[in-house]
Amino acid sequence: MSAPEVFLTWVAARTTTIRVGHGVVCMPFNFNHPARVAERAAMLDLLSGGRLDLGAGRGGTEQETSLCGVDRDRTTREVEEALRIIGRACQEDELEYHGELIDIPPHPIL
Repeated sequence: MSAPEVFLTWVAARTTTIRVGHGVVCMPFNFNHPARVAERAAMLDLLSGGRLDLGAGRGGTEQETSLCGVDRDRTTREVEEALRIIGRACQEDELEYHGELIDIPPHPIL
């Protein structure tokens, strides 16, 4: 699905008790920047009243990885680093991260 947050916001607006969530968000950096994933997930969690379940993965097929120039040999490490970044982004108003694979200068988190 090209815009799962749009669909899931629609679902959340029409329900009150079911959990909402992606099957999996592809986390390699060329698919989705970790700070943007954190912002989108946080907004959906707020709009759904805390009902978001965020799934994370690396993508598994050549079709998925080739379109965005993902380096398949790095995907596992990128997902692990992305999850660390998302966790930090959910706890701070400003995100700064300097890791093995990505550097994020100080940036306000919305």
